Amino acid sequence: MLNLIPPSQYKPYTNTQTTAQSAVCILLRGQFKPQQGYSQLNINNPQSTKFQEQKDIEILYIQRQNSKRDQYSGEIAFPGGKCDNDETDLQAAIREVHEEVGINLNGLECYYVCRLSKNAYMKKLKNNKSLYCSAFVIAINDPEKTTDHMRLSENEVQQAKWVKLSYFDDPQYKTKKSQHYFGPRSIAKYFKQAETAALDIGFDEVLYGFTFFLTISFLYLIQKHQKVWEHAHIAKFTFTGPMKYALEYGAMIAYKRERIGLFEKWNWPIYTYLIPMLILMILI
Repeated sequence: MLNLIPPSQYKPYTNTQTTAQSAVCILLRGQFKPQQGYSQLNINNPQSTKFQEQKDIEILYIQRQNSKRDQYSGEIAFPGGKCDNDETDLQAAIREVHEEVGINLNGLECYYVCRLSKNAYMKKLKNNKSLYCSAFVIAINDPEKTTDHMRLSENEVQQAKWVKLSYFDDPQYKTKKSQHYFGPRSIAKYFKQAETAALDIGFDEVLYGFTFFLTISFLYLIQKHQKVWEHAHIAKFTFTGPMKYALEYGAMIAYKRERIGLFEKWNWPIYTYLIPMLILMILI
């Protein structure tokens, strides 16, 4: 299963003068026994691990705390956050896991699996830096499920759950209606709502947005994405005003390009989305 993921050389991402780096951790637990020659996680020089035994795998999800200052308030996510100063993205992911759910990966038997291939662009920050986010897959050998006992950060996390990997063989589909739109203000004032792909994984909220696509990106690597693959392309945006249809088309194209592009090569011709956006810029 995890052995289907091709090994890759790790080159750290860090903060620069023009970019801010963040990272999340797709944390797995189960019974893992590495093949001969593979060792536990080395935070400074991680090597992709191959396993001779892997079973009863679960994935950790958190629900973010409700906060008016957090644009992702209440959403389902993976543990993670921004890099501090000269910290690497892997160091940040491991630190954030400890801070948010109280799991100290440095004190457990855990193995580096991979970093997802795309360092995803998230948004423009107030200091004019571009924020990027990488995602790591780390496996904890924990057949006794000692990591059920977590210490959640009250200010950041309201609950956390381990979800069986087998659940995604036949998941419960739902469509998320959202008022979240973070485009230019000149366009956002015409925005009404969005319907995007989502999954019910046992929280009060459904799994959608960036974390949904990170999940599918991981499932795609281990060839367990078939049941959710066609659902991933659902996107419907509703605008009002004189440019209603052009805005809806442009938003859908941008959504698919940024999100589905996490794990699928973008093969559409550039003019498919460039020409409508140029028209919008001229008219608005």
